[in-house]
Amino acid sequence: MTTAFDLNCISSLTTDTCATMRSTWKALEDSHELSHALCIPCNSHGLQLLIKDLLEQPEIAPVMKLAQ
Repeated sequence: MTTAFDLNCISSLTTDTCATMRSTWKALEDSHELSHALCIPCNSHGLQLLIKDLLEQPEIAPVMKLAQ
């Protein structure tokens, strides 16, 4: 793949959906110009789900309800 842009300055990419993320990762794997870019999954969404699950635990839920 040849491009008119300098891709060396790209260190990471952000996507909006899982399907887009997976297809972007595949494109990065196949691209020599972007082989230096990191592929990191959506940690913020995973952390959000973990916190939601923790707040629903019987030991924490009553405290959260009082705090709200």
